[in-house]
Order: sequence, then structure tokens, then C-alpha cells
Amino acid sequence: MSANTSSFKFSANQVYQVMKPYQLTPEQEAAVQDASVNSPTLVVAGAGSGKTELMAVRVLWLVANGFARP
Repeated sequence: MSANTSSFKFSANQVYQVMKPYQLTPEQEAAVQDASVNSPTLVVAGAGSGKTELMAVRVLWLVANGFARP
């Protein structure tokens, strides 16, 4: 089951902008918002592309939207 846009309070970009004054790319936003909230997610990208930061945004997004507890 993936999260659908009507099922969350905060977008991935809203969460990210709390951390940094930038926007996620459409691909990054999809990786955060469109992945399943009930199973693990794998992100494949090159070295230095921001996978760790993206997964940090994902965790914050899950907590902010009530899909995970802090």
C-alpha cells in the first residue's frame, strides 16, 4: 500500500523545507511520498547523490504524517 496524496497532512517538500530552504526534485518527492508505508523501500542511486538525506526526509515525513511513531 502506498501513501496517497489525500492521506497525509504534510508533503515531502514541506518536511524538507523545515530542514533546508530547498525543494526536492520530483523523483525525490516520489521516493518519499509514493513508496509503501507498510514495507521496506530500496533507493538505488550513485555515490554522493543524497540517499542518506532522502531517507532522513522519509523518516521525518512518516512521523509528521502519523505513519510512524517518533
